[in-house]
Amino acid sequence: MLMAKLMQELERHTNVPFQCVYLVMDPGYNEINRAKIESNAALLHVPITVFETDIFDVANASEKNPCYLCARMRRGYLYSKAKELGCNKIALGHHFNDVIETTVMGMFFGGQLQAMPPKLHSDNFEGMELIRPMYCIHEEDIIAWRRRGEKLVECVEDVDLPTDYGHFRLKMYRSEPDGLEHLALVKGDVRGGDAVLVRVHSECFTGDVLGSERCDCGHQLHRAMRMIAGEGRGCLLYMRQEGRGIGLENKLHAYHLQEGGLDTVDANVRLGFAPDLRDYGAGAQILADLGISRIRLLTNNPMKIKALEGYGIEIVQRVPIIVPPNEHDAKYLSTKKERMGHLI
Repeated sequence: MLMAKLMQELERHTNVPFQCVYLVMDPGYNEINRAKIESNAALLHVPITVFETDIFDVANASEKNPCYLCARMRRGYLYSKAKELGCNKIALGHHFNDVIETTVMGMFFGGQLQAMPPKLHSDNFEGMELIRPMYCIHEEDIIAWRRRGEKLVECVEDVDLPTDYGHFRLKMYRSEPDGLEHLALVKGDVRGGDAVLVRVHSECFTGDVLGSERCDCGHQLHRAMRMIAGEGRGCLLYMRQEGRGIGLENKLHAYHLQEGGLDTVDANVRLGFAPDLRDYGAGAQILADLGISRIRLLTNNPMKIKALEGYGIEIVQRVPIIVPPNEHDAKYLSTKKERMGHLI
């Protein structure tokens, strides 16, 4: 999407006239991912053209090298569609970090030194050239640019909230891209000063509200509230990302698959989702709006640390939040530790 916006600007200001078609190839996305692409394009005023393929179905049916087959088919479909539309260049949005990571992956997993060149002439499609306009742009520069000029959350209400753990200020934020409403539970003065104790908690209706013992979510929520209240200063973000981003209905479908023997990772994948679809961009913007930039993060999840740091939040300490397993969530916690890298 960033490359599309850059190309729109270039179209407006270049001395060499050209036209762009903003192609989106759907290789078999699930409904959530397809809707996300379409809503982001609408938000950014990018007039996308979507064309559908059966690439995922074909690749998944292959027992040998499905990833290689998927990549080859995607490239072939893309070239064919571009040729059909009368295009002579295909611009891909890989940036500097993508190039480096792909090169390193090839070295470690393929035993070969290969890279994505900034330009590549096609041997099979005469007159067609693949270009990567963002080849020299670093990921950290993209993030810094985004943080300077973008604010996608708005505080819509601020009230007092007495709880079993004392009084908090409860602030409701609305996220502009998707309309989701997130909550910030704030204790004391959190602007500036020493690093703030923070918990970024993703919604779990079954655990947080119904007291489900299939996960440790509800226990973590209340333990975090107790710890923040005990310090007299801190913040708990309650992010509307049910089921690690797949929603309540799909989480219950995943539960059904787990009852058949799958673990929480394989159940999500069987439903067509990544193991974890959560995004912490809105959470980072809420923290910034609250004046919080340096935090002590209550988490067992190293990927959450990396994600928040990627949005410019300085994490000076990881504070563990351990809940002893019970007979119902022991496999769930074991999977989080062994397959998702949680530090428990």
